[in-house]
Amino acid sequence: MPLTEIKPDEFYMWRTLFAMVHADHRVRDEEIRFMAEAMEVYPFTEEQIAILKDDIYEPKDIEEMFRNVESAQLEARFFKFAHQLVWVDGEYHREEQAIMLDLLQAHIHKIDFDKLIGEIDLEFEKTQVVESDHTPCDVKNWIQRFKFEFFREENAVL
Repeated sequence: MPLTEIKPDEFYMWRTLFAMVHADHRVRDEEIRFMAEAMEVYPFTEEQIAILKDDIYEPKDIEEMFRNVESAQLEARFFKFAHQLVWVDGEYHREEQAIMLDLLQAHIHKIDFDKLIGEIDLEFEKTQVVESDHTPCDVKNWIQRFKFEFFREENAVL
């Protein structure tokens, strides 16, 4: 399947990754290779490549770039790439870890738990479970507890 153009949402995912390279205040050869390969492999426009090249030399605000990634699927994809990127130099620096945790928390805050619970209901309706100690209600309760514990929401129903 040929790659199509990079949409703005996905472009910001890449810009966030390029910004992550600067998190530890040193851009290493392995990180430059990672970025150069991305620009060769993915169908960026000339304008997008010019912006990404600038991002290599001029650090951008990581959280600001991440806020422009609207799709939860692209955010999840970002974390896969980011995990590879932070380890590409063989070290996971404190600055990188702190930023990753902040971004993960922002990602989790965007999750629509009610929609997720509805999707779980559909999966349980489609799937025939022979023997299980967990009912769909157990899973819903677990998600509600997770939401309450992680977000400390007073209005979360337990």
